[in-house]
Amino acid sequence: MLGERGYFTMEYVAGGTLERFRTAHEERTGAVPVADVARILHQVSSGLAVAHAAHPPIVHRDITTQNILLGYDGDDNGPGEGLRARLGDFGLATHTNPVTELASAQGVLAFKPPETLLGFRGDSRTGDVWALGVVGYLLLTGRFPYPKGLAGWIAGTYRRAPPEPPRELNPEVDESLERIVLGALRLEREQRTPDAGALAAQFARRDAERSAQSHQSSERSSGT
Repeated sequence: MLGERGYFTMEYVAGGTLERFRTAHEERTGAVPVADVARILHQVSSGLAVAHAAHPPIVHRDITTQNILLGYDGDDNGPGEGLRARLGDFGLATHTNPVTELASAQGVLAFKPPETLLGFRGDSRTGDVWALGVVGYLLLTGRFPYPKGLAGWIAGTYRRAPPEPPRELNPEVDESLERIVLGALRLEREQRTPDAGALAAQFARRDAERSAQSHQSSERSSGT
């Protein structure tokens, strides 16, 4: 056929969605491994940090377990070592207002922060961070971080109650990971982790600390 055709290419991610990954793990073992949760959140926040660092910032507005894709890259040197997470579906993404750094609220209610359901009606970088906190909490505990369930959250009754600490629901969760996830789920947006770059930096520090602890433990066990 004659004429020009426009097209674009997209990466094929064979592992499917994070939601499918989550449900498969829950059916087999009851929970997603903590190391995998930390790795996924670190990778997604690192990618989203590029959008959040734009001028004005770009907010995703629709971060869910359905919109995160998983695949395996490179050599797999251990459980989850080759796991790679990609944040997809930027169909609702938009630049924020250059003055307010806000955009109109969009997306799935289950992953929206309290301010968008309490009359604030604005999406922001902290709103994306909240959604990642919900994703992390759901992966670690098998439930949303709402004390009385999603219906109560949307209805407005329980939006001022902080979530139960993940370690009380899953003893495999370490203190540093719990602190990062709960920091993303602060009810007051001014107190919440401000953007994806700051969230990724927290995971980087956690990785460095755990690596140093592992190295020290290895030296002690070898007697050096």
